[in-house]
Amino acid sequence: MQILKYFLFRIRHWRMLYDVFSLGICIVIGCTYFLWNASIQVGFVTLVWAYFVIGTSYVVLVLSMGEILCALPFNGGAFGVVRCTIGLFPGYLVGFVETAYYITLGCFLAVSLSNFLSDVLSIDEKYAPLLWIAFYAISCAINIQHKSPYLFWRFINIMCTVCLCLVLMYFFGSLTILKPSLSRKNELIVARSFSAFQYLPQASWFFVGIESLPLACNTASLTRKTIAVGSVICVVALFLTNFAVLCVTFFIVENPAGLASQQFPLNEGYILVLGLTSPQASFLAFPSLLAGIVGLTFSHGKLICALAESRLLPQFFAKKTAANSPYTATLVGCLIGHCICWSLYFFPETMSSVLMQFVYLAAFMTYGLYSVGYIILKTRYLRSVTYTYRSPVGVFGAAYVILVFVLGIISLVFFQEHFPWGLVILVGLCLVASTYYFAAAKHKQIFSKQEQVGVSLASKPIAKLRLRIKGKITVIPTDQPERKSEVSEQESKYVVSISENSQNVHKSRAETSIFKLLMDKEEARDVRARAESSFCTESVDFCEQAIRYKQVAEQILAQGTLYENIGKIHSNFLRILHQFIIAGSPNEINISGQQRAEILKLQDFKVFSALHPLRMMALFDETTAEVDKMLRHNNIL
Repeated sequence: MQILKYFLFRIRHWRMLYDVFSLGICIVIGCTYFLWNASIQVGFVTLVWAYFVIGTSYVVLVLSMGEILCALPFNGGAFGVVRCTIGLFPGYLVGFVETAYYITLGCFLAVSLSNFLSDVLSIDEKYAPLLWIAFYAISCAINIQHKSPYLFWRFINIMCTVCLCLVLMYFFGSLTILKPSLSRKNELIVARSFSAFQYLPQASWFFVGIESLPLACNTASLTRKTIAVGSVICVVALFLTNFAVLCVTFFIVENPAGLASQQFPLNEGYILVLGLTSPQASFLAFPSLLAGIVGLTFSHGKLICALAESRLLPQFFAKKTAANSPYTATLVGCLIGHCICWSLYFFPETMSSVLMQFVYLAAFMTYGLYSVGYIILKTRYLRSVTYTYRSPVGVFGAAYVILVFVLGIISLVFFQEHFPWGLVILVGLCLVASTYYFAAAKHKQIFSKQEQVGVSLASKPIAKLRLRIKGKITVIPTDQPERKSEVSEQESKYVVSISENSQNVHKSRAETSIFKLLMDKEEARDVRARAESSFCTESVDFCEQAIRYKQVAEQILAQGTLYENIGKIHSNFLRILHQFIIAGSPNEINISGQQRAEILKLQDFKVFSALHPLRMMALFDETTAEVDKMLRHNNIL
């Protein structure tokens, strides 16, 4: 029976990992089929150099994102991190700009998909707006689930499997015809007169959008560590598959330079490998483009909702279904996307290059500020946070990301052949967002529940930042003598009993196996090793934190300083709550629903402070006992 439970646990774990992996693949894989081929004319060596620099920076970025995701419970991705590190206004701009470029990126996919259907099915171009409506309607129907997100995740799983199979079929099929074509491409292996620096930003087209995966962290079925690990697996898989596609596409076609003008650069390879006609080969891009629209709709819907939950947008956008789907944010984002599609319809060549430049600039700005926020968190604030995942590249990796994307911004602004109208759009958008912020949002904004916990895990500089938002953060009263005398009277009743029974308390703790984690280093090391092999280190971490919480509370009560330090006790309680108890937390533990519901009621400071002092001290005893029993059952203790 234990073996069966273990295998069921492993299956569930790998299914969740595949959910995250599938979402990342669906968001990005559509870009593999179009618009990247304009840079192929610079030559193979130059293209590979640009791809390697940009690709490694994306891998490092995702590693950093995974570490922050496991440490802080933000559901707004870069927006939440920048807001609580660099400042409220920069965080707001990042959220606004990031939302705009997700919507714009979805427009490229929708327009390309409509062009594809027009060519394959001989549909008149005047019906393209109706096709956009159909695509966005399908995307909304899949994203907005009323009772359960089951349909969304199964769609994402299926589309990921189909898209990866098509890409792998393209690659391995191309290997059979690759060798005879090598001799014809020697003149293009060396870079021509085009500047390698000029085409550096275009390599990011293979990865743009992958940073939106942390937006899935408030999905109940996914833990934060799962999202972090799944994101890393996804970006590494994209790095390898896109590089493979890039190589074989360059060498199997008769005229690599001619690929720059084709709408779908993989068509010629599919024709050679599978013997298809051009319309049939184009049809193979349909799953990837549709999956990309659905994935980006998910991203901009979640981000708009996160902005609304922080009161940076009207509360209308924060409405959700029972399945936690932000339906108003999703619908409005798709409506805005449909309007942008009209600009690509009337001015296809001009607006395509302008909006593409805007997407790159907005993405690079987001990545740079996120990396700055990561460095600030790592070097100044997060000294007491328990990390369940650490980036192997750390601060130096974040500095590398900043360097690469700053160079990308310089390339887009100063080294392109046309005027940087994308920068004009970005600046104009920031001005519009700033006007709304200072006119309305600045005085209404709050930290959402997850952001409040994030800033409570940091040090005093962030706490000061927290206090800028008046009336929205719980402040412990200092001018209520009635309340103070009442609490002091309660303390006086129980300080003696705690002092008298302290020896018995410590004796009972020493008898529990889990308490050895704090008392015996060798035993703690062995228990943790067994927990890691059974994938339940979060249970051991919870027990450690719960015992420390009780020790601190007991010491405060014994000293008779409950009132002066009740804020400290409540802060420790919230840290444990949001790291282990709340559904979707970084290290969610498996406890009964009744216990979870009772603990969640105490998030409110007023409810917490009204507890009996001994009850406040022993708040996690029942939960710790339940987890201890589970660890014993699994032969970990």
